[in-house]
Amino acid sequence: MIHDQYLKGNLSLTITDADFTKRTWYTCQCDGKDVCDVSLRLEPPENFLQMNRGDNLTLDLPVSEPVKVTFNRTGDSDPNPVKLCEVKGRKVQCDPPYEERVLFQSSLQLKDLKDSDGGVYAVVDTENEEVVSTYRTTVRGEKESWVWKIWEKTEFGIGLGVGVFLGALLGFFVPPQIVRGWMWLKRRTQRSHGHCTTAEDKSQSTTTEQVPLKEKPSG
Repeated sequence: MIHDQYLKGNLSLTITDADFTKRTWYTCQCDGKDVCDVSLRLEPPENFLQMNRGDNLTLDLPVSEPVKVTFNRTGDSDPNPVKLCEVKGRKVQCDPPYEERVLFQSSLQLKDLKDSDGGVYAVVDTENEEVVSTYRTTVRGEKESWVWKIWEKTEFGIGLGVGVFLGALLGFFVPPQIVRGWMWLKRRTQRSHGHCTTAEDKSQSTTTEQVPLKEKPSG
């Protein structure tokens, strides 16, 4: 409470760094009488995840109260969510299809994701029936290609991308220029061979054949 405002009759309470540990009822009293009651609730954080087939999905549990995890599968025509697990203290109870795939420590982990695991996971406070977090998850095929594995390393991936781009650019522009230069050189060589004459040619061209003169008939 701000002291100056309190002296002026402003009994406003400011809750800083609100989190789920501060969820409760707050009551304002004046002269022994309740003036107002306020319930603090928080907007649940929404997480968007892109996972690969075979990865592990980790769901944080931001409250200490008993919670349940529900699941709406992508493309499922049934609007009612499926209860995946329920956590009370250190005890976890899961539906049979998920019993062997769920690991609980400080968070809940769903192992070995499948294509059918894509959808919306909601962590619900069962005491207050309040959603405390959601995870919108997309499951895609495993990156088996070595190109994808290299690309995951950002710096090398960027260098590889630039190299591929420059290689494609040079491959598009350079070969035609080389071909045109080679053809020009070939024509020039042929032209020079066609017009050049040797010393022997010159001597043959300047020598004339001597034809004997016929005598003029007499009389």
